[in-house]
Parts: sequence; C-alpha cells; structure tokens
Amino acid sequence: LDDALRAAQADGGEEGLRSLGRDYAALWARTFRTLVRQLRGRPERALSLFVAEVYPFLRGDRLAARVEQALPNGARVSLAAGLPPSYIAGLAEGFVALSGARPAAVATPLPASASVALDIAWTLRPADRLASVVQKAALLRLPLLAAAVLSALLGVSLAASFGHALEAWRVAATLAGAAFVQVGSNAWHDLHVEHPAGALSPARLGRRALWRLVWAGYLPAAVLGSLLAWDNWVVLLFAAAGILVSVLFARFRAQGLGPVLAGFTYGPLLAEGALHAVLPGALAHGEHLLAALWTLPLGATAAAMLYLDDLADRPLDEAGGQRTLLVRLPRRGHWLGLVAILGAGLGLLVGLAAASLPHLVAALALAVAGVVLVGNVRGNLDDPRRLAADRVGAFVLLVAVAALSIATLVNP
Repeated sequence: LDDALRAAQADGGEEGLRSLGRDYAALWARTFRTLVRQLRGRPERALSLFVAEVYPFLRGDRLAARVEQALPNGARVSLAAGLPPSYIAGLAEGFVALSGARPAAVATPLPASASVALDIAWTLRPADRLASVVQKAALLRLPLLAAAVLSALLGVSLAASFGHALEAWRVAATLAGAAFVQVGSNAWHDLHVEHPAGALSPARLGRRALWRLVWAGYLPAAVLGSLLAWDNWVVLLFAAAGILVSVLFARFRAQGLGPVLAGFTYGPLLAEGALHAVLPGALAHGEHLLAALWTLPLGATAAAMLYLDDLADRPLDEAGGQRTLLVRLPRRGHWLGLVAILGAGLGLLVGLAAASLPHLVAALALAVAGVVLVGNVRGNLDDPRRLAADRVGAFVLLVAVAALSIATLVNP
C-alpha cells in the first residue's frame, strides 16, 4: 500500500491519492458484489460499513474510526492518522458512491491529535430517493402508527355493526389511546434496538428524547385506559397484553418474528381491545366469533408489511451476523411466506365480504392486487432499492383492507 500511495502521489499529486482511494473502493465492490447491491439508496449504511469495518481493517485497529456527528445528508468522522488525507477522502467517497449517491469529502489533519477529521456530504439520485424515504418512514414506524389507529377504528366499527349505542368520548379516547400506545411502543423499541447504521441511522433520536417519547406515549394511554376500564375491567386485560407485546416486540423482531407479532397486535389485540373499550357491556358469543374473524385480514396485511421490511433488511442483517427468520429461511421460502400471509388474509376478506356484491368485487380487486404485489416481490427479493415500491404497495394494501372492512361493517 505504501508503494501504491507514493506512486499515486508522484503521478497525480493529491488528486492521484484521492483517485487511488476510489479505486480501492471499486476493487472491494467487485469482491463483495452481493453486499454492494444491498447498499443502493442507503449512503448512511455504506459510510457506516466504511467506519465500522473497512478503515479499521486498513489500519489494523478496530477503534480507528468513529462517527462524531451525523447530519441529514452527511457526517463528520474521526479517523486515526497514518494515511494521506486525500487518500482517506477518496476512500470515503468511493464507499459512499457504492450506494448510488454523489459524495464529496474533505479530510483535514488535526494538529493537536493523531487523527483526521473527515467531513462528507452526499446527494441521492432521483431513482434512489423513494428507497430512502420508505426506509426513513419505516425507521420512524409511521406505518405502524397508522396500522394501530386503523385497527382501533376497525374495532369501533365492529361495535357499531352489532347495533350497540356508542358514546363519543369512548370512541375518541379509544382511538387516541391506540395512537399513544404506539408512540410509546415505537420509542421503547428504539431504546432497545441498535440500528445497523449506528449513529448514522436516518431520523435517529437520542436516548433522552426517546425516553420522553416513551412517557409521552404510555402515560396518556394509561390515563385513557383507566377511564375506559372504570366500568369494564376487560379493558385492563387488553391493556396488559398490549404492554407485554410492546416490551417483547424488540426481542421478537430481532429474531425475525416481527410479522407474527404484528399480525396479532394489529389484528385481534388492538381491534378487539378497541371493541371492548367502547362497549361497557358484554358481547354475545356470535359477536365474539364474528369480531375475531374480521380482525384477521387487517392483521395479516400488517404482518405482510412488516415481512417486507424484514425482507429489505435481510441481506445486510445477514452480513452483520443477525440470524433473523428470513436469514435462516432458504431464498425460495421468502416469497412463499408472503404468499401464505396475504393468501390467508385476503382469502378470508373475500369470504367475509361475499354477502354484498359491491364489497365482494372490491375484495376480489384487493386479492388481485395482492397477487401482483407477490409477483413483484418475487422478482425483487435481492434488491432492497426495488423493494421500496413494494413496501409502499403493502402499506396502501393495508389501508385499503382496513377501509373495505370498515365500509362493509358500517354499511353491509
């Protein structure tokens, strides 16, 4: 390496060193082609890989690099000295460029220490912006917040369909409580799960802010739950189950079982919890059975949405040593799992909507959309960037299933 550095500097000066750094990144990319394909649209993951793995390997020191400050479209990194600053800048640019972004880096030696400050910024290409937006939304868990509110609204619609009189304050408290619980659960999850991009994770909040969100979510939810449970103690059982699920969710999702838990949470748990929260009285046996059936299509679609999130992260999870369910399953099983989840949920929805021709036609249209989604996913299994559109499609399907379910219940 020393000979190559001297030759590059002799031939091209500082620009020659920068070009040599980019060449090293290109050589590395040819060796790890499969991994590089997973970095498309994720410059923060590419830089994280450089900081955590590549530069420490080059310097023979696992503590040779660390992120000092993460910025919206860039970062400041501290690196151990010993390599020419221009070569370091070229290395960083080369690795970030593997994501498809356009990087610009400046490496400055720090006289008071044996380190180099690297400032790097990037811009995403238009084709990669959708993947970035979808990933940020998933990290903020905005789709899960929507799923929680939709599930609670489904429970309220079930109560209305049974002919029970509903009190406005109970409906409002139930919907708000579901939203607050999800906010607290999201923050709790972020406190206990380290994103693979570390400090460079998009939309990452500090621990203090996350703890504030935990209390801002759980405390109002506890107050609203207490009011709703005052004359209906069954609500306490659903509240306790919800707290247990939110605490265990991080552990289950790390093992790749997030879709299973999501199917239960955004199906029976939240929807039936909301159903009992707006009704002080007991349900008849037939109402219990019908309510349980109506919650399953929405739960299955939520599970499919989480399944696609895990599928998009699978290659990098595998590279990082995480043994999630999708990492352990053979490649052929990845799209078959989605077939099973959506097939069961949408098939049941078609059966439930069969009593009304307009609703049946709408349910069949959603089933066709599910088939198209599965076909697209099958062709994009190893490309997280192309899976971004499928992840958006899964969320749209979730909203459509909730809308059709609610419409069928309210206006059979």
